[in-house]
Order: sequence, then C-alpha cells, then structure tokens
Amino acid sequence: MHIHKIAIKNFRLLEDVDLCLEKQTTVLVGRNNSGKTSFIELFRRFLSEHPPTFNLEDFSLCVHENFWNAFKKKQNGENDVDVSQALPAIEVMFEIDYSDDLTNFGSLTTFARSI
Repeated sequence: MHIHKIAIKNFRLLEDVDLCLEKQTTVLVGRNNSGKTSFIELFRRFLSEHPPTFNLEDFSLCVHENFWNAFKKKQNGENDVDVSQALPAIEVMFEIDYSDDLTNFGSLTTFARSI
C-alpha cells in the first residue's frame, strides 16, 4: 500500500493543492510562504491523539467570504441546513495505490474524521 496523492483544499496557503508522493522519499521544497509549514501543520493536527481544532485563520483567504454569507443566511432566518451548506470546509483526500500481488486486502472500513 502506498499513499500516491494527497489533495488539500481550504487550509491556510493550501487553497487547492494536489501533492504526489514518491514510493521512497518525498521532499517538500519551496520559497517562503509557499505552504510547506501549512502542509506539516495540517498533518500534525490530524495525527495527534486529540481531535483537531481550527480557527478562522486556518481557512484559506479565498473562502472567508463564505463565513459572511452563512452569517447573512442565519440573520435572514434561513434554516440551519442551508446555513451549514454555505460554510466552507477544510478537505483532505488521500489516493492510495495497492500492490497487484496482494490476494487478500482484509476487511475495509470507512474512516472519516469530522472537523
């Protein structure tokens, strides 16, 4: 099993990023303010023993207006489902490759961590 690709949306500088990982080693290199620390911080939070917490500053600037739109919907008396759907989400998706020579993968279960 190999995590082939990680897709991240709406976390700090990682507005919409796909990162392909090599089987042996992947090195994060980039200029200052390019998202290296954002990437590491996101995984530090998800891999900790405690549920991750996020603040407004953790969301990419491009989605901050969505919070205002959700607030206006709430002020206008719209139902909670519509208000929730207007809120942005931080998304992390893993693409996993499995070896062809495995005959039995065993039990698979859905793992989701709510933010």
